Amino acid sequence: MKPRYDLQIKSPKSLHQASDFLNAVGLHCNLLPEYTPMKWGWFEPLKESFDVQNLNILLNETGGTENVWWKCAGVNKADGEWMKRWKSRVEYLKDTHSTIGLAVYDDKYEEKLLEYLRVASKESRADFGYLDSVSAKYAPFAMSADWSTWTRRGDLRTCYLSVTTHTLRHWLPDLPWSVVFGPAYVRMFGKERLLSTPVYRVDSIADELVFLQLTPKMEDIHEKYDEVMEARAVAKKHLGEECFFKPELAYDYKVSIFNKLTAEEIEAKRGKVFRVPEFELEPE
Repeated sequence: MKPRYDLQIKSPKSLHQASDFLNAVGLHCNLLPEYTPMKWGWFEPLKESFDVQNLNILLNETGGTENVWWKCAGVNKADGEWMKRWKSRVEYLKDTHSTIGLAVYDDKYEEKLLEYLRVASKESRADFGYLDSVSAKYAPFAMSADWSTWTRRGDLRTCYLSVTTHTLRHWLPDLPWSVVFGPAYVRMFGKERLLSTPVYRVDSIADELVFLQLTPKMEDIHEKYDEVMEARAVAKKHLGEECFFKPELAYDYKVSIFNKLTAEEIEAKRGKVFRVPEFELEPE
């Protein structure tokens, strides 16, 4: 069973503007031609044929943007999405980042994926972006931190990494194997501290954008699990463990019939239990 690798970028841009949305799609096609979508749709099942020469077909009839899901079959199996900002009508939830995401099922284009993560994060002025994977040992922790889920419970083949803005407003689930920290986190951690993180690779991508990579290879996530976890622990200690999820300090931050806390009580905990940044989402 081949492992799944997840790449996700959280941008303060809304992607409600057609130019921003199509630029994000075009960048993917230019930098990751091996993973050019074959089929796409605004909902499942994905039936529309993808045409890299006619990206405007992804827009709706008024020229506006919609969430787009896509897939690529064959030897370079992949799937992903371009999702515009979710605008909340509920005050305590607030608006979200837009999301650029993809999943691949091998590590043969590792350097291209890492370069895409860096460039796409810079182009989208991302607050947070990562490339990582869920190993069998890591899955329980990732699930508890609201960083992972699966479509069929107990089936690791469908277990994947994904994070929401809502979660990030309460804690960082963990330090990914490779990560881009954008303006919100550079302000929180401090750029000097980020650039001195004791990991395999550290790059300053822009004034407020720093890339970290824990170990040399993507395959390390599965083949050298203990080494990756040790590197992760050292880096988190350097950056400040108070920023990262800990099961013993976690609380239910989702307003529901199962949560005894009110929206006001949840908001009172935000930033008090775990250190979190203030996101500055760009206007429409």
